[in-house]
Amino acid sequence: METSLTELKKSPLYSEELSIALASNDDREYFKWFLASVLFGGRISETIATAVCAHAQ
Repeated sequence: METSLTELKKSPLYSEELSIALASNDDREYFKWFLASVLFGGRISETIATAVCAHAQ
C-alpha cells in the first residue's frame, strides 16, 4: 500500500507525538529532540525509544 502526500500531511510529527516543543527555541527541548533522534536511529524498538523519551521529560 502506497501512502499519499495528503495522508502524510495529516499524520503527527514525531516531535508532536513525543510532546517535544521545538518551536519554543528552548535548549532542553532541542536536547530531547537530539535524544529522540539518537534512540530512534539506533537498533532498539520504537516502543523502547518512546518510553525512554517519555521518561526523559
